[in-house]
Amino acid sequence: MTRCCVGEDNHLSISVFRKKNQIVMIRYINTDIVFQEFPDEVTLAINISGCPCRCPGCHSQFLWANRGDELTAEALSALIHGAKDTITCVGFMGGDGDPAAVDLLAKYVQERHNGLKVGWYTGRTAISPLIDQQHFDYIKVGPYLRHLGGLDSPRTNQRMYRRCTDGSFEDITSRFWKHQSGNNLCMLNISLQFLGLVMKKI
Repeated sequence: MTRCCVGEDNHLSISVFRKKNQIVMIRYINTDIVFQEFPDEVTLAINISGCPCRCPGCHSQFLWANRGDELTAEALSALIHGAKDTITCVGFMGGDGDPAAVDLLAKYVQERHNGLKVGWYTGRTAISPLIDQQHFDYIKVGPYLRHLGGLDSPRTNQRMYRRCTDGSFEDITSRFWKHQSGNNLCMLNISLQFLGLVMKKI
């Protein structure tokens, strides 16, 4: 794993993006409890709509249109309270149309829901300068390119970064490759065992 600084500017003036302490409006389509998007975490994944990236081959084209419910601070708290006994992380899946709003929501989670980690999936090639990286524990960077594959492909252009205790970020993308290899090995073992049982019967 290599450590690096994600993006060029870690500084953010929160006041620029506040209107009477309210979050700039973004919308979300649905949520899910997921286990693989952020390693070692049980994540409340919030699928944010209005994605401007339009990646060819995108698996989530339903998120392109700007529709769904408003993701206000109150709505976010309600979603967290509904799943808090089971989750360790809140993941904002998208939000590239208004990264400043995502940043404020991440800061809100840090301040109001102590103990929960925060992750963000951005489809941009670099972190927005409107993001304070210290508000996030995980950041996935990069558009989906079909010929390179997603995070589980060793050829992927996408990268997953995890914040270290000193505030720097380390590249943990290879964690997804090892997980995929482990799954493949497990499936191979199961197949061989099944084949062995068949051969015995013959």
